[in-house]
Amino acid sequence: MVKLIIVDDEEITRDSLLNLINWNELGITISGSAANGIEALDVYAKNGADIVLTDIRMPKMNGIELMKKLKKIDPSIIIIVLSAYDDFSYAQESLKSGAFDYILKPIEIEKLIDVVKRAVKAKNQEFMRKKREQMIQKQLKESLPLLREKFLSQLLTRPMPNLREKIKYLNLDIQENFYFVILLEIDDYAKIIENYSEQDIQLTDFMVINIVDETLENHKHAILSSGEGSFSIIMTAKSKDHIKSTILEHCERIRSNLNKFASLNITQSVGRIVSDLNDIHYSHKDALLAMEYKFYLGKNQIIFYDEVEPFEMEKIYYPIKLEEQLVMSIKKADIDSALRVLDEIWQSFTEKNLAVDIIKRWCIELIALITRSLVELGENPDIFFKNTDPWSIIKKLETIDDTRAWIQNIIEAVTEYIALKRKSKNKKIVEKALEIIEKEYANKNLTLNDIATKLYITPNYLSYLFKSETGENFTEYLTKIRIDKAKELLKNLEFKIYEIADAVGYADPHHFSRVFKRQEGITPAEYRDQII
Repeated sequence: MVKLIIVDDEEITRDSLLNLINWNELGITISGSAANGIEALDVYAKNGADIVLTDIRMPKMNGIELMKKLKKIDPSIIIIVLSAYDDFSYAQESLKSGAFDYILKPIEIEKLIDVVKRAVKAKNQEFMRKKREQMIQKQLKESLPLLREKFLSQLLTRPMPNLREKIKYLNLDIQENFYFVILLEIDDYAKIIENYSEQDIQLTDFMVINIVDETLENHKHAILSSGEGSFSIIMTAKSKDHIKSTILEHCERIRSNLNKFASLNITQSVGRIVSDLNDIHYSHKDALLAMEYKFYLGKNQIIFYDEVEPFEMEKIYYPIKLEEQLVMSIKKADIDSALRVLDEIWQSFTEKNLAVDIIKRWCIELIALITRSLVELGENPDIFFKNTDPWSIIKKLETIDDTRAWIQNIIEAVTEYIALKRKSKNKKIVEKALEIIEKEYANKNLTLNDIATKLYITPNYLSYLFKSETGENFTEYLTKIRIDKAKELLKNLEFKIYEIADAVGYADPHHFSRVFKRQEGITPAEYRDQII
């Protein structure tokens, strides 16, 4: 409903206007009435109004003065002026001052209603316009983060036309004399999010951005998530004086706060300083190249682009002879020789300052050679590589030490496997495993991993040998032994069933009964009844 105030110094006129017109039918609710401009302002202050119907000549404050004051408070308020014939000059002045219309006295009700209808229509149109504007503003506010993200992402890769206008439109406070990029990468990100849901990952990104924003709250900046635990920060500087120490201070504070409030370790890289924001993509490119040096320098570092040398990209280095020696050592099951050759290869990688991709591609080539070698030896490489994608693993390795450790584990496992096969220890290993089971079947926590650890072999390899030698998997065999032992104990009436369950390695007697029935077709109690 549209609110209206009636203002006239004649009480009879006010009463007539209030009672002769059905204001509700016109979509109007009366906020109040007043005898002069001062009273009208009081009513407006208390109840508000969208339309004011006012006489011109009134004591204390006339209609023209009232209109000027109301228009100053609310320029959109609609004023309808009532005027006698001899007030026509006032009516003209009121129209110049922004009156919606004027009506001559004596008032013709039909004409007044027509003017009021037009005023209500105009006011409703204004309401709709404001509502649309508010909706657009709300949509813009909701989409602003996405628009900013898209803009910053583009700005970091290429110059942007109409840059200043876009910055202003997106309400970004990044205008300054100098600019540079800090890249931030969460260390061990793949391990951290290994069991995360998509929501957890988004929450981690939000937490990092929030902590960085709070750390740099007194410094013009913008931060963007690049995905996979990486973030790009556009930084600003008023001058280049002591700029490097200032940058280092920013990086140290970011690193400290992320560790303190999010328990995250990070590596940061810094690009060149530019004087034009449209050149920030050069700084971003520098920072990306510098971040690759994390592979050599390690985690939790701050790396400046001008402190590292470009990677050797022109020549593709491939250690063919050393690689042949390595494969030969693996085939011979000579682990010491294999690791010595691996040391030589790794040293050559470091000395030649090779790009990260070259080293990781070599690791994939080595996996292929190892796979072929296993096939040549009549062995199944699936024991090591089934259901795994080596490239997806290697891509996530962040440093040269991580990569070396991963490839060394592969070499050690394969060499150990070949050595065991060559020495025909399969049967002996399984016999030892059976001995351990015979001694420790009552251990409720006994697992394949425990036995593998005692035998100094991998669980996968022990599982393979166990199945090959016994025709049963570990769990099946352990269950059979435990049930056989339980059957012996069931012959002795001194033992209760829950005691027997505990004696053969089952903490839960109900679980023991289910397993027993699955194996024997009857419950422990039924079995005891049959044999006693």
